[in-house]
Amino acid sequence: MRHPVNNLLLSWTVLRQISVSGYITTGLPGPTHVAWLKQMTSDVKRRPVGELSSEMCTITPQILSVWAKNPYIPNDRKFETTFPHHGLECALACEELLKRLVDERKAGNIMAVASTTVYNALIDVWARSGEDNVAAVRAEQILLEMQSAYATGETSIQPDLTSFKIVLRAWSKAGNAQRAQRILEWMMELCETEENDGAQPDEEIFEIALHSWMISDHVDAPLKVEKIITWMGNLSRKGDKSVGPTITTFNYLLEAWTKSKKAGATCRAYDILNEMDKISKQKGMNHLRPNIHSYSMVLSKCGENRNLDSAYKADLIIKRMEKMYRRGDMSIIPQTSMYNSVIDVLAKDSSEESCRKILSILERQVILFQDGANQCKPDVNTFTSVLSSHASLAGSMATKIRAFKKTEKTFDTMLLLGISPSRVTYGNMLKASVRLLPAGKKKQEIIKKYISRCSEEGCIGDMVIRWLQRGATPEVYTLLVGGIRDTLLSQQNSKVSIKEGIRVDCTA
Repeated sequence: MRHPVNNLLLSWTVLRQISVSGYITTGLPGPTHVAWLKQMTSDVKRRPVGELSSEMCTITPQILSVWAKNPYIPNDRKFETTFPHHGLECALACEELLKRLVDERKAGNIMAVASTTVYNALIDVWARSGEDNVAAVRAEQILLEMQSAYATGETSIQPDLTSFKIVLRAWSKAGNAQRAQRILEWMMELCETEENDGAQPDEEIFEIALHSWMISDHVDAPLKVEKIITWMGNLSRKGDKSVGPTITTFNYLLEAWTKSKKAGATCRAYDILNEMDKISKQKGMNHLRPNIHSYSMVLSKCGENRNLDSAYKADLIIKRMEKMYRRGDMSIIPQTSMYNSVIDVLAKDSSEESCRKILSILERQVILFQDGANQCKPDVNTFTSVLSSHASLAGSMATKIRAFKKTEKTFDTMLLLGISPSRVTYGNMLKASVRLLPAGKKKQEIIKKYISRCSEEGCIGDMVIRWLQRGATPEVYTLLVGGIRDTLLSQQNSKVSIKEGIRVDCTA
C-alpha cells in the first residue's frame, strides 16, 4: 500500500493529528510539498461555500501561511526577503485561500476565521513577491480592507504594528517615500481619533519612514525627515519616550542634508550638528551626542563646497573633535582625510591669512598624532597641500622669504615623521624656491639641493622640470639637467635589467 504522501493526498482526518506547517517542514522533496499544497488548496476551493468542515476552517489558514513562506525556497534560504520566481504564484494562492475564508464567513460558517495573523501573512507575501510597485499597492489595499472591516466590528482582523510595518517596507522597497509617509500620517491620525489603538507608531515605524526618504532622491527629502523627527519629539514630550529621536534618527537628518543639492544645505547640516551638541549637554540627553559618523558627514559636505567659509566651519568641527579626544573620548578622533579636506580647500587661497591658518591646522594635527592619535597622522598629501599654499603666496619680498622658511621647516617635519615626498611634493618645493627667493647664488644652491634629493629618490617629474627651467640660471640648468639625464638613464637601465631577469626566470 502506498504512503498517502506519495499520492499527494492527505485526508482531512489525518490532518486533525498534524499541522500543515509541521508537514511542510518534514524534509520531503520540495516538489512533493508544493504539489501537495496545490492539491490541498484545490480541495478547499472545490468545496461549496458554506460547507467547509471545522477541520478545514482550522487548517486553511495554515496552508495559507505555508504558501506565504514560499515552499519553492529551500529551508536554508527561508529568510530571503524577496521571492525569486514563484513570488506572484504564492501571493495569488494566498489571495484565493483568504477569499475562501471570507466567503465562508459571510455564508454563516462561524468556524471560518481570518485573523490579523492571516491577513499579515497575505500582506507579507505580496511585499516580498518581487512585484515592486504592484506589490506595494496590493499590500496597502489589504491594509485598508483590514481597517475598514475592523471599523465595522470585525475585531479579529484589527491591523497591528506588524501590518503597518510590512506595508511601509513595501513602499520603501518600491522607492516611493511619499506613499510610505502617507501610511505613517494615517497611523498617527488613527491614534489621535482613537479609531485603532494598534496603530501607535513605534521607533521602528519611524525608522522605516526615515530610511525611505534617505534612499530616495526627492528634493524635499531633508524637510520630510525633519518633519518626521519633529513628530517623534512631540510624541516623546507627551510621554511616549520609546519614540523619541535618537542619534540614529539625527544622523538620518544629517545625511539627508549632506546629500541635498539645496542652497544652504551645508549651513543647515552644520547648524543641526551644533544643535545636537547643544541638546546632548542637557540632563538625560547624552544619547543625542554626535558620534564620529555625524562629524564625518558634515565635514564631507563642507569639503564639497570648496569655499573658505565651509573650510572655516570644517576647522571648527575638527577643533571640537580634538577637544573631545583630549577629554578622553576615544570614539571621536579626527581622521587624516578630514584634515586633508580642510587644508586642501584653504591651499587654493594664496593669501597670507590662509597660509597661517593651514600651518596652525598642521601643527595641531602633528601634536595630536604625537600624543597617540594614529588615525590623524599627516600623510604626503597633507604636507604637499601645505607646501603648495606657501609656494603660491603673493606679497612683498620679506613676506615671501618668511614663507619660504616655513616651507623648509614643513618639509623637514615631513621627513622627521618618516613620510616620503612625492613628485608633486618636490615640484612644490622647486616652485617655492623659484617664486619666493630673490635671485642670487643662494637661490641656485637651494635649487641644486632639492633637485639632487629629488633625483636620488627617483621623483623627477614634469612639475620639477618646469620650475627648474623657470628658476635655474643657464649654467646651473645645464649642469642639473645633465645629472638628471644620467640618473634617469641609470634608472631606466636598472628597470630593463629587472624586466630581463624576470623574463629569464619565467622562461626557466
